[in-house]
Amino acid sequence: MKFVSLAITVTSALGLAAIATARTVSASSPLGGPCTNKDQYGCGNKSNYNNNNDYAFYCTPENIVANVQDCDCLKCCAVDDGVATCL
Repeated sequence: MKFVSLAITVTSALGLAAIATARTVSASSPLGGPCTNKDQYGCGNKSNYNNNNDYAFYCTPENIVANVQDCDCLKCCAVDDGVATCL
């Protein structure tokens, strides 16, 4: 009985650790974070987000990151004619 109880406790702890890790990873998204060039599109790169690849985003008039588009590569995001795209 003690073994079963210990096994359930360990399994529960591992499950909670996985949930906490998943929340940490998703929390590193730039969406909703600050940006400096209000009302413009931009490119960014944030460690521990999108496998360290670039992302394109829109900076709202309130200087908040919105409309994030993840790129598949590093240094492949560009702003052309005011629009950010992944190349």
